[in-house]
Amino acid sequence: MGAAKAILVSGGRGAEGLQEADVMRGFLVRNGVSSSAIILDRAGNNTRLTAIHARAIMQARGWRSAVVVTQYYHVTRAKLVLRQAGVEEVSGAAAEYRFAWTDPWSIIREWAGFYGYLLRYVSSGSLTIFKSSAAIAAR
Repeated sequence: MGAAKAILVSGGRGAEGLQEADVMRGFLVRNGVSSSAIILDRAGNNTRLTAIHARAIMQARGWRSAVVVTQYYHVTRAKLVLRQAGVEEVSGAAAEYRFAWTDPWSIIREWAGFYGYLLRYVSSGSLTIFKSSAAIAAR
């Protein structure tokens, strides 16, 4: 499978009625990833839940690092939230870029979401998110 031990695909039911984790799993399988290497999280309905579930899965398997692969505008917040959830070694990569008319809205939403998460943790005194640089693939 390459450099990753497994791929966690996470997402709930999208607005179009599809289970996002199942759609991602199908894409990976069609592109040569063994289904046995894919872990499904159908309850990752937002970034925070995905991070909490990823940490639990990683701890159960003894994994210490993760690579986040998501839309380009979401990488930074996804890395931040994983660190806040207790995954110390996190890196990120963006999926292949394909323009969508929703990109401007998504960028604004991500900016607000990132600083909302950041302010919540800075105000609580939890600055451990700055200790390291960060589907989720476990190395």
